[in-house]
Amino acid sequence: SVLRLHRYAGGGSSSDDEAECSWSVPSHYDFGLLSLLPRSTVAALEVLHSCGFIHRDLKPENVVLTEEGQAKLIDFGIAAEVSAEGQCYQRSGTSVYMAPEISLKGHAHSYASDFYSFGVLIYELLVGFNPFISQANSRELYAVKKSFSEKEIARANGLNKVSGDCMDILKALLQHDPSKRLGGGPGGAEDVMAHPWFKSVDWTKMEKDEVDRQKDVVEQQKSRLEEAHKALEKTNGELSEAHYDLQVEKNAV
Repeated sequence: SVLRLHRYAGGGSSSDDEAECSWSVPSHYDFGLLSLLPRSTVAALEVLHSCGFIHRDLKPENVVLTEEGQAKLIDFGIAAEVSAEGQCYQRSGTSVYMAPEISLKGHAHSYASDFYSFGVLIYELLVGFNPFISQANSRELYAVKKSFSEKEIARANGLNKVSGDCMDILKALLQHDPSKRLGGGPGGAEDVMAHPWFKSVDWTKMEKDEVDRQKDVVEQQKSRLEEAHKALEKTNGELSEAHYDLQVEKNAV
């Protein structure tokens, strides 16, 4: 077995926030309430994709949050390495988050499939429920996703007050044709990050801030190790003294 250890994320998962919050958000919360979650999620996907892997099971339960609100991807159990021709062929994932092309014969899919799941995640966070949950076990799920129209997105409670940019990115990510989907082109995650909905994000600064945070974590861990080492040395010294005193007492007897 191969185990992957993650640093503790004290903010819970995005599914926890979903259960506790109402996501019928007003327009000024388009990029406010959980702004770090979508932008740090797409940044994580960019790193994963740059390594040649697809997550394939992006959903609220697999996005955990640090106490600062940063998103961390977990559960890479069904992640797959993309082949030389840029495809994966095994059907895998959670049906209501899965990109529609994975359901087709041959199941060929690529990085764009993660961005479809990302679109479902954003939709669910804003609206409060998955748009395909009623068809979760239906054979018609592919047809439902294929016909999921812009009108249906626009009619969803919770999206009637969001900005045009927010609505546009949802439509672009939930495009059933992966070749037309945002993130499905040569630019990949960079195209998603360049969308106007993310216009207020300084990606370079965000990356620098994350590097600085990691440096702080390393320094904190180093300091704790040094303190633990000093405490261990002190304990060893006390044990040595106790052992010496015991030997002196035995010799005196």
